[in-house]
Parts: sequence; structure tokens; C-alpha cells
Amino acid sequence: MAKLYLDEDCSDKRLKKALIEFGYDVQTTSEANNIGKEDKTQLIYAVSQNRAIVTHNRKDFIRIHKENPNHSGIIICTQNPNNQQLAEKIDEKIRNIDQLTNLLLRINRPQK
Repeated sequence: MAKLYLDEDCSDKRLKKALIEFGYDVQTTSEANNIGKEDKTQLIYAVSQNRAIVTHNRKDFIRIHKENPNHSGIIICTQNPNNQQLAEKIDEKIRNIDQLTNLLLRINRPQK
């Protein structure tokens, strides 16, 4: 099961709880004492912990991935206030992937 690191903009306790219920090992930026650090620093930390980063910061992390596609995985999500639904979409996307290493995955909020 994948190890995930919730970027500061995704560090909602309800999202973390929902992902843990799916069986994921989840850490937040506040737990890692990384609040306010730059995106590249967040990704370096995630790599050091062998965790895929989960973020809403799509533009910057797509750019970072293009600059250096060597990482433990980047999961970029559209904003979704329904944390349970977001966790379900993340789980659907990654549950059958053995290695998230170097992958850039996109999670889109369902259309209304």
C-alpha cells in the first residue's frame, strides 16, 4: 500500500482519516514540521520518506515534475470539499499501481 504525504493545501484531517481507512500510511506537512516550506522542499521531503505527495497545487507540481521526473510520485487533485469523495478517487486511481515512483497522476473532481 502506498505511503502518502499530504501537501499543506491538502492537509485536511478528514482527508487523512479517509485515506487511512482505505489502508494508506498518511503523513501531513504539519506532522513533518514542514508548514510554509516551498513546493520543491516538500517534494524533497516526500522523496526522503518514500512517500507520494498529494497536492491541489497542480500548476507548480506539473512544472516540478517536468523539470525533474525522479520522485516517489505526485498526485495532483482538483479542489474538492468532499474529502471522502476525494479519498475514494485517489484510492481508485492508485490502489492497483505497485509503484508510484516517477508517476504524475491527476485526480479530477466529478462533474456536477
